[in-house]
Amino acid sequence: MSDNVRSKKKKKKQEKKARKKEKRDKRREKKREKEREKEKRKLKLKEEKEKEKEKEKEKEKEKEKELMDPILDTLVVRDDDDDDDEDKDKEEREKRKEEEEEESTTMVLYSG
Repeated sequence: MSDNVRSKKKKKKQEKKARKKEKRDKRREKKREKEREKEKRKLKLKEEKEKEKEKEKEKEKEKEKELMDPILDTLVVRDDDDDDDEDKDKEEREKRKEEEEEESTTMVLYSG
């Protein structure tokens, strides 16, 4: 009978150890789960910050573009003016060439 009592005590002790182990495992799993959630939140926050930075950069680019548009428009207008000036210069050069040719032909006629 003493063997029976010992085996019952041993069995009880093993069951107690098993319950303790289960509780410990559950606690550890909860802790791991909390850590995972914490990491997820950190990643999410980091992504949101990056998105905000991207939005700010886009806003800066838009502001810069808005500021540059009038300047670029005036530059384009000036370029158009320059083209007109170049056209006028070409016309004047052509007129001079024609006049010089006429003068040279008239000189040839007078001398000939």
